Amino acid sequence: MSDQGSPDSGWSDDPVVPPKKKSFPGWLLFCGAGCLLAMVLGLVGSYFLFQEAKKAMDPEAQWARLGESIELDARPPELNMMFGWGMGMDLWMIYDRRGYIAAIYDFGESEADGREEIFSEDFSGGGVSGLNRIEDPELGEVTVQGRTLSVVRLLNKGGFGAPGGQQVDGESAACFVDLTPEGDPGFQMLFLMRDPNASGEVAMDPISDEAIQEFLQPFVVGPDREVYVAPPGTGPDTGFKGLIEAAEERERALEGLPAPDEESGEGSGGE
Repeated sequence: MSDQGSPDSGWSDDPVVPPKKKSFPGWLLFCGAGCLLAMVLGLVGSYFLFQEAKKAMDPEAQWARLGESIELDARPPELNMMFGWGMGMDLWMIYDRRGYIAAIYDFGESEADGREEIFSEDFSGGGVSGLNRIEDPELGEVTVQGRTLSVVRLLNKGGFGAPGGQQVDGESAACFVDLTPEGDPGFQMLFLMRDPNASGEVAMDPISDEAIQEFLQPFVVGPDREVYVAPPGTGPDTGFKGLIEAAEERERALEGLPAPDEESGEGSGGE
């Protein structure tokens, strides 16, 4: 007589429940919603324990590393590399002086499922309670360099650590763009959001196709493109330090204070 189904037989009549599909990491939605800089600054203290710290904050090193992930012709003068890392995934944060803040992700194959989760009609947003949320996602398409890319336009609600160190609260328009090369088993994505420092009306304008195309112009995304040539005189990227100095200069100008060299008497004619 068969003992199939008995407690000691190793068999069971209970139906096998398939493992629950892994959900795309919620922290990404928090990061991608504009709080990346705040999070990164919180990690910088521990990250500085590693030899890679200087490279992470070195714009030239990070532009070179980004070029290994997504080929680009040259760096536009409007873009400043704020931070880059390669711990668990590749990530680059970029400040666009045209009024945007960007993050480029290269997840490899480790989070490839997230591509289907984000770029679908079922995606409803996410975030971290009390810190930041993305809401009202709308799936669409954008043509870049002759290639059709999936895009999710959304509303970013929450805070952001601005380049000058001040905290900016409010809402702004943003989007996710799928940059994964055709046939690639991994997942590459652009997050582009309007700078919350902009006026309310500008900050809430949806990200246009033209803005996405302009940002991606120097990157090799599709087959129909012209080689991007940086304007003559484009200097090195000043990185995060340069952004802080620029923010301080703007604050001084708004307050009517003289520039540091004027305060010290430098450049005043001397002898």
